[in-house]
Amino acid sequence: MKLIYYIILRITLALTLILTIWAVFFYVTMIDEVNQEINEKFELAIKYYKGIDIEQNYKKAYEIFSELVEKYDDIESSLYLADMYRLGQYVEKNYEKAIKYYEEAI
Repeated sequence: MKLIYYIILRITLALTLILTIWAVFFYVTMIDEVNQEINEKFELAIKYYKGIDIEQNYKKAYEIFSELVEKYDDIESSLYLADMYRLGQYVEKNYEKAIKYYEEAI
């Protein structure tokens, strides 16, 4: 009887270990996908902001930066939004909002 319990315990431990490893792998894979999505969107926003390879479009840059800040609390996007409010690019100059985004970034 002890042998059966011992075997069941070993199988349970092995399955727990396998499931834990799978969960960690799945989690890391999901984080990589999210980071890749953030990077791709950020690069597109920079292209719109600076007019690299496409026509400069502050509106589209603003929309993407805003989305990245809202969904992911992206620091770099916060800095760009702060600059846009400080300089009045697509948005009306608003130093209070600029300061808010600068503070979010630090």
